[in-house]
Amino acid sequence: MLGTYPLGSLPLAELAATDTKGKVLPYALDLESATRALFVVAVVDTYGAEGIARGYYGTVGWTTAPDDNPPDTWIPGVLKAGIAWTVAVPQMADGTWGGLVSRSYGEVIFANPGGDLDALADRAVDGRRVTLRMGQLVKKPVPVPMLPVGDDLTPIAGDAGTGVTGDLSTGRQDQSAALVPASLSAAGVIFETLADSWTFSDTELQLVLQDYSAQLRVPLQTRRYAGTGGIEGPTELEGKTRQLVYGRSFAVPPVLLDAGLQIYEVNDGAILAVDAVRERGVALVNGGAIAGGWDELAAVTVDPGAFVVAPEAGIMRLATVPQGALVCDVRGAIQDVLYSEIQPWDDGTLFSDLTGWSEKVAGPGYAEKLGGVLLCMLGRTAFWDLSRIDRDSFDDFDSGQPAPIGWAALAGSEITLADAIDGLCRGMGALAGPDQYGRFQLRRLEAPQVRTPIVFDEDSTLSLERVPLPYRTAPYQWTIGWQRYWRTQGPSDLAGSLQGTAAGQDLAEEWRQAISGDPTRKIAHPTAKAGDLVQAPFAVQADAAAEAARRFALYAPGRELYRLRTKHLWTRARLGDTVTVIRDRWGLEAGRNMVVLSISLDLANYRTELLVFG
Repeated sequence: MLGTYPLGSLPLAELAATDTKGKVLPYALDLESATRALFVVAVVDTYGAEGIARGYYGTVGWTTAPDDNPPDTWIPGVLKAGIAWTVAVPQMADGTWGGLVSRSYGEVIFANPGGDLDALADRAVDGRRVTLRMGQLVKKPVPVPMLPVGDDLTPIAGDAGTGVTGDLSTGRQDQSAALVPASLSAAGVIFETLADSWTFSDTELQLVLQDYSAQLRVPLQTRRYAGTGGIEGPTELEGKTRQLVYGRSFAVPPVLLDAGLQIYEVNDGAILAVDAVRERGVALVNGGAIAGGWDELAAVTVDPGAFVVAPEAGIMRLATVPQGALVCDVRGAIQDVLYSEIQPWDDGTLFSDLTGWSEKVAGPGYAEKLGGVLLCMLGRTAFWDLSRIDRDSFDDFDSGQPAPIGWAALAGSEITLADAIDGLCRGMGALAGPDQYGRFQLRRLEAPQVRTPIVFDEDSTLSLERVPLPYRTAPYQWTIGWQRYWRTQGPSDLAGSLQGTAAGQDLAEEWRQAISGDPTRKIAHPTAKAGDLVQAPFAVQADAAAEAARRFALYAPGRELYRLRTKHLWTRARLGDTVTVIRDRWGLEAGRNMVVLSISLDLANYRTELLVFG
């Protein structure tokens, strides 16, 4: 199997200069270090009249070998190496971190002084795949053509050349050592992302990039009520988005579809169950569930004071018109997601077309853990390629954080998929988004691990600086919201028996709260404050309390934030990974383990900058 390994530490080196035809120009390069020299190739998909075409553009020009992928292909050396990109865990309003991962890219720049690439600017490129790969230049023997010679076997006067000749009796060509790419198949993938647009000047063509997460900036719900009656609702609902409910959600207001039949929609599609319905805060009797949809539910006789559910259609029915606010507790959407799963092999490699082993995977069905809920959300949109989901990372997250959650987009909501994912991850202390290979991953931001394979010491770093913590001082208390009520009910919404009671007061509060803290932190840090309420999707108090305690420990006094600039180019470290920093000052002599919060790569100078916390 040909594999493309995520690159690890690559030593500092200079690329050979190239002209617009891709030939390696004479350049002062230490041949003793030739295996340390690097090349970069941009693989760009574009669209024209003939369909999708794939182009290859390198910092060095060469023709691939017959056994390379692609074989026998000329790669022009027009690519400029000054490419940079940054990936970071978002910083939240309280100065801590979590949410949908943000990425920014510099432009991919092609030298084009003679206009050879002008036609590219006329090809559609938005939303097309762009892959940047890097490999080593190695010394290889290159045939040197025989020069014209006279009878005395000396070069003919006036002929340009080096004076090197071949053996005229055998026709053998002399050999010369040259730095050439080892192979394209063995070149590591630095990142894969999407193109946005072309820009150009007289001498350059620039490809503007966008992140894969741009595909998430679409409406979570695209289905709307038609307002034509029945399951499409009355005219007043026309054009409103249909309601979506995930996991264990509480006090969800159902949507009235038919006033005469008293049929309500709980979720746009199948659900697991409606566990409770309350009218003015008073529980109705659960009349059970039936098979089928609208017609079957319309034919059912519902006892007064009860409700009946048709889970397959996500609808329920009452016996009579309610006399006040109506809410229900739901175990929400059942949604099958079928996609072709792509994963690396055990050694971390992928085939050269960026695929590993794959299989059709169905699920998650009903989901109430964060990973499963996000898979359901991603499965709703045609804009995200579901084959590019790192399912292992979702399963690992749900194994490490199995807490049941609940979330809803109520009727009329215009929330985007990106905002929904971002909000859920912030509440759970998670980070999610495409990795550098375009695969969607899910992780939790944890405290630094005890063991780490990546060490940065003075030999491998250019500089280290401590920077201010965005939250300044560690909070002395964390408050995590749980069991959100999607519709609150004040005294005027409740039956008289509930007014002024603890149960009635609870129904008026949007969030239940779990608190973890220690006021004695203020002794050493008098400016420490209590953290703001974290709007988390937890369904159970114990899980919210555990998250409060976890954040109290994660953002403890003594944690620091460092900016680290390395001597090497690193693409192996991922956001959330633990690295060890060793320095002979600042209490780092024995090494401190820290979590990676951002990674910036500068291909022009072969440097990496990391923001680490610990």
